[in-house]
Amino acid sequence: MTRSRPAPDQKQPGRKRRLSRRHVLAGLGAATVALPGAASAASLRFDRPIPRGGGPKAAPQMLGSVMEGLGLADKTGVALIDFDSGEILETHQPAKTLPPASVAKAVTAMYALDSFGPDHTFRTRILATGPVQDGRVNGDLVLVGGADPHLDSDHLALLARQVVANGIHGVNGHFIVIGSALPFSRHIDPTQPASASYNPSVGGLNLNFNRVFFQWKPGADLLLTLKAQAERHQPDIRTVRIDAVDRASPVFNYRSIEGRDHWTVARPALKSAGGQWLPVRTPELYAGETFRAVASQYGLRLPDAILSPVAMGGEVVAEHHSIPLSRILRSMLIYSTNLTAEVVGMSASINNGAGITSIAESGAAMSDWMATRLGGANVGLVNHSGLSDQSRLSAMDMVRSMQSPADRAALIELMRTHRVSDGSGGEYAAGRAFVKAKTGTMHFTRGLSGLIRSGEKTLGFAIFAADLDLRAANPSQEGFRPRGSRSWSSKAKGQEQLLLRRWIDMYG
Repeated sequence: MTRSRPAPDQKQPGRKRRLSRRHVLAGLGAATVALPGAASAASLRFDRPIPRGGGPKAAPQMLGSVMEGLGLADKTGVALIDFDSGEILETHQPAKTLPPASVAKAVTAMYALDSFGPDHTFRTRILATGPVQDGRVNGDLVLVGGADPHLDSDHLALLARQVVANGIHGVNGHFIVIGSALPFSRHIDPTQPASASYNPSVGGLNLNFNRVFFQWKPGADLLLTLKAQAERHQPDIRTVRIDAVDRASPVFNYRSIEGRDHWTVARPALKSAGGQWLPVRTPELYAGETFRAVASQYGLRLPDAILSPVAMGGEVVAEHHSIPLSRILRSMLIYSTNLTAEVVGMSASINNGAGITSIAESGAAMSDWMATRLGGANVGLVNHSGLSDQSRLSAMDMVRSMQSPADRAALIELMRTHRVSDGSGGEYAAGRAFVKAKTGTMHFTRGLSGLIRSGEKTLGFAIFAADLDLRAANPSQEGFRPRGSRSWSSKAKGQEQLLLRRWIDMYG
């Protein structure tokens, strides 16, 4: 059994020219997080009742004036609660339901911890369905995914080395891959651009965050490569194909041909050497080909992988455990990895006994869980990552969801420190207060929720803003930012900073 470092979230060698706007920062946080155990049913009752309605307790007119002056008042919901007293300090349209964007990942973190606890790990196994004779399995060798969201090519190499160490160098039957631990989805949000690597397929066997690294090098002959890129192993991939074509746009086009991913890329976009991640839509076969490639480096020869839709039995000849769930969730909240959110969210739903068949059904199960523990709430989450403008959550319900002392303690450890600016490039209230929060951003949509700590005082807050009319009128397009979205986002972030400074001064 292996237990190793977290997989690199999006490592790209050197400084490469990228075609897409969006990418995930390289590297994952590796600090071990000490968390309390998963909350029991009794601990989900709030220490002090928090009313769902009611007006603000401090300077309501002043807050209203502040919000009106920022220009997004009618598009924004705000709630601030003193968790020590249970008092609602300030609100603005607190019951207005809006898309939370990636703030939904904070709910997913609480959902997963409640289901599994912080020390849970995800297991990937290699099975042999027959006895080993003369170094060969007299049967099939099976790669079984266990919904590990951090599984990468290096981890598959560790598995291959275990298989060889057990005296296996070949197979007389088939090499089979299985990803039935979770329902399969070809993408998280079908409205996103085809080449968006933050919108990959999701299933029970995922590799390298279900992305393949595409590199190109112009010359007398244009060189195109696709690699299952990890820190130590970067095998070339054939289950995904890419060809350069003579067209101006779109830059990328995707088709599924005979069950394989087939991309075309516009040749004029490849004038300078570069690279970028592309989403994988056939993750089981991608993982199978990668395992076959790295295994050959250690003397294990296998035929091409065959996908089985159902689980199989056999003797475990190699096993890999992920890092603990607490560290997976910390990475998810810091780097906002959508695949991680969907995988751990669906895993929690199944562990809770929900008979889910899709991401949407799992999002609904998490919504029901949240509404139940809040004693009633208007929650409508369609997934676990927040990558959809169809999800709905109010600022008040978001803050109420963090009321449990166990959840607050966990989020303090898991969330990133959110910088509050003094407006002149410095840090506001340094040494006097700090903010731990999760951000969420889509075009014309912005969310921020978390905790303000000042001395012994803990405040919970949520700020959701969205202009859904502007978003509908300006859909996402590959490589293009909708007109006006940058300035809108800047205004929303400015609104957040002003409110945080206000709250630190008035209540910190």
